[in-house]
Amino acid sequence: DIDLRQMSVYALGELDQQFDYVLFMGLFYHLRYPLYALDLVVKKVRQRLIFQTMLRGEPGDDNEVKPDYTFWDATPFQQPGFPRMYFIERSFAGDATNWWIPNRAAAEAMLRTAGLEIVAHPEEETWICAPRPAPEGFVHDRELAATL
Repeated sequence: DIDLRQMSVYALGELDQQFDYVLFMGLFYHLRYPLYALDLVVKKVRQRLIFQTMLRGEPGDDNEVKPDYTFWDATPFQQPGFPRMYFIERSFAGDATNWWIPNRAAAEAMLRTAGLEIVAHPEEETWICAPRPAPEGFVHDRELAATL
């Protein structure tokens, strides 16, 4: 059986169910709050998330992102493969609904941060992901973690 839903991604919390496969394609760069939306989507994935987004910037395949940086070290932000998102203030390609466009490193970092494991990368702008359990002691919301 297939259960197709057309609804706002921000309303996903209202659904009291999960889905085996979720297609999240061609939507990410149209979202004003993309990481929040991705967090909501991941909670609904039982087996696989098929994720597609437009990419811009450098591919970033060769650079390893460290787990932490010192406050005064600005060099990571200058490295071609550092995760970054480009903010679209008005319009991109004649479309005023484009808000954020990640580079590849940022897209993959956000997928991992949202609790996904990348299991395949069949096309330049498409990933197949599986939910992974959070590590013990992990607090998903950094703001919440700061108050604990």
